[in-house]
Amino acid sequence: MTALTGVERGPGRLSQERRLAIMALLGLTALSLGAGTMSLAIFTDSDASTGTFSSGTIDITSSPTVAFTVTDMVPGDATTQALTIANAGTASLRYALTTAATNAIGDALTLTV
Repeated sequence: MTALTGVERGPGRLSQERRLAIMALLGLTALSLGAGTMSLAIFTDSDASTGTFSSGTIDITSSPTVAFTVTDMVPGDATTQALTIANAGTASLRYALTTAATNAIGDALTLTV
């Protein structure tokens, strides 16, 4: 005999209140899963556009084409050559300058921009 209800139960038997609570919980679980499944719908829409797209161009030019030719330099010599870089295209241009030495003395030269 239990102290709360005054009803005797056999071993392994659930009370009616407990069975109702479990059934209610299972029913609510099924209901919420069904509602969650229905709320995962994907809505799509499309509309025609009359806009146009165009790309810019970058056309790099340099003057003179051979930037720097030095012959018969010795330590302590200095020389200057102007190099003009321009963009003949329609888009804005940012650039960086690098140098490459093609002979042994080129590794020892200092380039100042």
